[in-house]
Amino acid sequence: MLGTFLCECKDGYSKASSLNCADINECKGNTDGKRHNCSSSTKCDNLPGSFRCECHDGYIQVDSFTCKDIDECQKNNVQTLHNCTFNTACENLPGSFRCTCPDGYRLTDKLYCRAIIPEMLAYTWGNTFLQAASTPGLQEKQCS
Repeated sequence: MLGTFLCECKDGYSKASSLNCADINECKGNTDGKRHNCSSSTKCDNLPGSFRCECHDGYIQVDSFTCKDIDECQKNNVQTLHNCTFNTACENLPGSFRCTCPDGYRLTDKLYCRAIIPEMLAYTWGNTFLQAASTPGLQEKQCS
């Protein structure tokens, strides 16, 4: 028919009126079957006519829709990605890590271990030495 036309929207857009198209926010939910397929390890970022899956902090991109946890405790060559100190142990967590302490110590400032009792005394039977263990090292003192 003369003088008629039909407007159609490109992928990622839907009709807002007979002459206008509007962006579909794929990140907001199921809109006419146009929903993102980002995995739970990602967050959806709406773009004009499309979307992008971005990794959460502590994750690395595997493909366009999936990320995997970065193991901050694993050594890559000589460098590690955590900042735990020499007297702590690194424990990997989903998207993060934490520093842990050996038995008898507690974590302070999330990075350092200190003895639970500042001056832990232990007698060494069979000789005349008293060992006073205080953070960070062990000292020997002669008993009188």
